[in-house]
Amino acid sequence: MPSLWEAVYTSALREDAPEGTIAAIVRTARRHNQLNGITGILVFDGQLFCQYLEGAPQVVQSLLQRIAADRRHRDFTLHHEGALRQRRFESWSMAYGLDGEGVIARLQRLPGQVIPAALFDALLQLDLEPGLAI
Repeated sequence: MPSLWEAVYTSALREDAPEGTIAAIVRTARRHNQLNGITGILVFDGQLFCQYLEGAPQVVQSLLQRIAADRRHRDFTLHHEGALRQRRFESWSMAYGLDGEGVIARLQRLPGQVIPAALFDALLQLDLEPGLAI
């Protein structure tokens, strides 16, 4: 079994999600990910999420199951998961970026295995939270 695993999924925020849902997701993700050795990025465009995760295989796969069952979003689609040689986001327990440029929509049209690299390449098009260095 590989020592590192990556996964990328998209989903949509439920229309009835309470105010503050995004902040709660980011806060919880950062705490959980830091404790469990997961790094990655969550991108949100006001309706759609795209999240890239990397870490130990069992930890990432377990987290994916929890996320897929989370009732705050719908239409969970796993686009890619697989072995990873080196972390892409090693210093970010959970970076957060806003997508005002249609990055998520473009990523959804790509073959799954190229989405992680395409997301990394698109970072300059995202409104990343202050303090994140690329």
